[in-house]
Amino acid sequence: MDIARFVERRKSLHISQVRMCEGICTQSTLSKFESGGHVPSLKILSKLCARIGLSIDDLNESNKISANQLKTNLDSLERNLVMENYQCVLKGLSKIDEQQLDSILLKMQFYYLRGLMGALINQPPEEVLYDFSQILNDLDETHETIFTQLVYVGSGVMYNRLKQTDRANFYFKKVHAFIRNVLKDEKLYFNGSSSTVVGEQNIGVLITW
Repeated sequence: MDIARFVERRKSLHISQVRMCEGICTQSTLSKFESGGHVPSLKILSKLCARIGLSIDDLNESNKISANQLKTNLDSLERNLVMENYQCVLKGLSKIDEQQLDSILLKMQFYYLRGLMGALINQPPEEVLYDFSQILNDLDETHETIFTQLVYVGSGVMYNRLKQTDRANFYFKKVHAFIRNVLKDEKLYFNGSSSTVVGEQNIGVLITW
């Protein structure tokens, strides 16, 4: 991530750190980011970038080609996971250097895939939960992206395979509640004819699962 570009833009606009983070985050959070110590959550980073007329993609511009390739690779691994081609997924994940994942979204996709893969092949729970915690406790700490819901699915799968039904149901119920909230009106969704736009949006959500 090109943090230097972020800092250069802020300074060129003569915006102090105090003014920059006002209403968004603490000055400590901004300072740690600008010094390369810690990337804030997706929500915070988006707001900070917007304040100086940048997008998160702008900060990844210098690594655009490699980022596009990594995205392609991760999407391919996700398809193989759905097809239960686990050996291919394991091999592909092992070739990805986590340090190359500058994009927050790429990091979340990577940790979700590795965590779910671990759950499906019965890897130690601590390894699976470590990957999932990268998303829940750091990358998507406000739980606003689809990856949080995918992590809940993966956690449910892990506990179900461990025969810990109560814990599995705890996570599956979270996902069920999320889906119901997105659909809002199941009759409208299943009829389909009432609103093409709503129908298409909901189908997209279900395909994701």
